[in-house]
Amino acid sequence: MPKVSVIIPTYNRAWCLRNAIESVLAQTFQDLELLVIDDGSTDSTHELVASCSTPIRYFFQENRGFCAAWNAGVEKANGEYISFLNSDDILLKDAISLGVEVMDKHPEVGLVYGQGYHVDLAGRYLFVKKSVSFDNSCVVDGKELIREMLSTFRIETNGMIVRRDCFDRVGKFPEDFGFAGEIPWLVRVSKHYPLGYLAVPLSKVTHHPGQLLWTCDPMDAERGYLATMAEIFEDPVLEAHFRSIRGKAYSTYYQRIAGHAYGKDMKMTRRYIRKALMVHPQSMIGRKGFSSFYVYLKSFVPHGEREAIRRLKRQLFGSRAAQV
Repeated sequence: MPKVSVIIPTYNRAWCLRNAIESVLAQTFQDLELLVIDDGSTDSTHELVASCSTPIRYFFQENRGFCAAWNAGVEKANGEYISFLNSDDILLKDAISLGVEVMDKHPEVGLVYGQGYHVDLAGRYLFVKKSVSFDNSCVVDGKELIREMLSTFRIETNGMIVRRDCFDRVGKFPEDFGFAGEIPWLVRVSKHYPLGYLAVPLSKVTHHPGQLLWTCDPMDAERGYLATMAEIFEDPVLEAHFRSIRGKAYSTYYQRIAGHAYGKDMKMTRRYIRKALMVHPQSMIGRKGFSSFYVYLKSFVPHGEREAIRRLKRQLFGSRAAQV
């Protein structure tokens, strides 16, 4: 039995999957197995995996979505710990080793996650995704992570390591919410376990037009985010703990839904911006409020004109950046 099972879900990512695979095989921690869950790809994914010199456990399924692929991987994994990596990203070489060290040292911890470098397709640095609550590596009560999740989402799932017992206790990832299914699941884990945070980057995340964050169905995001709020505020213990920030939390999640709907369903965008204002009017004050008001106004502009404005902004700011 391997210590760690690393699961890579993929769908038509043959153009980048090899880099993800090689980053797992190059880990300093070697007591692991690698599973590639092909969620119905129609490109050369199968041929690419077959061409790898190191044995990889490959499984094909009909297209069922991101969380369904994660669940399939968990069902087939043999490891004591489960780790995840998106097929368009890579793990840094010590990622698994650092996570295992925390899990072995703290048997009460349900999962460990860390930071992530974010880069563009050319590999140029954009930013580091990291916690806004914890400055140093630590083990924290799950409620502290839920508190952070109510204001922002800074959990980098690439390189996240989960104790297998977590799935027995809290169940699988919800499959009805698309990309957003990981969030209510993380809340469930945080209800029952302390969590480990590593204040170092474990992965490199590549931004590109086909990234799940940008292609997420707004209806999936709506269901997933509302399920997250229900997971928290329909729980008597958590509701009492977070009651004072309930309005602000709902406003934050309504604005997230509006963001996913923008450009796809403008009526939905406007509806959720209004809902955010109604549940927490203070959210419309300051920079965040100005940004929401700007998005609300832009939602009335026809698509062609929005694209023209975007191109003009790129030309102006791109030129300025070149001069700097």
